[in-house]
Amino acid sequence: MRFFSLHQVLELAREKFPDLGKRVDEAGALAAWPEAVGPQIAKHTRALWVRDGSHLVVEVDHPVWQTQLRHLEPKILERLRKITPRIQ
Repeated sequence: MRFFSLHQVLELAREKFPDLGKRVDEAGALAAWPEAVGPQIAKHTRALWVRDGSHLVVEVDHPVWQTQLRHLEPKILERLRKITPRIQ
């Protein structure tokens, strides 16, 4: 009997089922949101889903945070790409 690490299993699944790999990557971006934006912004926002494979949909608790996110968008995207490099 041969054993595989979780990493190996996920890589094999990505190769065999490309859509599954894409969904795993998207889930990684959602999970990385608090780390990418920091605790202050994370208290007022929540990443909900990835639309069309490239647009992260975020909920805010006040319109001011929407404006703030637009200004910080380049920095947030840079951080997300560092945390989840498979996401473009």
